[in-house]
Amino acid sequence: MAEAYKIENGINLHYNKVRFQKIKLLQERNCSIDPGLWYIDIMTYLERIGGYCFNIAQALTGQK
Repeated sequence: MAEAYKIENGINLHYNKVRFQKIKLLQERNCSIDPGLWYIDIMTYLERIGGYCFNIAQALTGQK
């Protein structure tokens, strides 16, 4: 479970970092709006999948 927590925390940290970088690029008009928003949406879905996997790990170990 410690490894699952470490991975989930890493996913969340990376998601936040990449999201803020993309938002900054959008604000500076250094990328197109539609692809930039699609990228943020995809990153959000992948972060959620990481959360779901963590929940499954918790359930399998009896911690949830």
